[in-house]
Amino acid sequence: MLENVNFRELKELNLSYNKISNIKVLEKVKFDKLEKLILAFNKISDISILEKVNFKELNELNLSSNKISYIKALEKAKFEKLEILNLSENQISEKDKESIISKMKYKIKELYT
Repeated sequence: MLENVNFRELKELNLSYNKISNIKVLEKVKFDKLEKLILAFNKISDISILEKVNFKELNELNLSSNKISYIKALEKAKFEKLEILNLSENQISEKDKESIISKMKYKIKELYT
């Protein structure tokens, strides 16, 4: 549906409460200026696609209230400007949160887990 669509000028995308379970389409859509991505209150469990997407301008990522348990993809994600990350209300173990967050290559100013 959204494959090969160009959203180069889009700065904020809120897809909350849409029963989304798969976010692989993010790899095929161009978001050159996206600063804020809100995917809260969905059914997302796999975020491995975040290793492949390049959100150069992304400042805020909200993945709260999903079914995420594995967050290793965040370690390799290319979020050069990410400052706000919300992972609250997921199924992530405390050990995984501490381990991955300490390995992230970008600097988070606000973290919600």
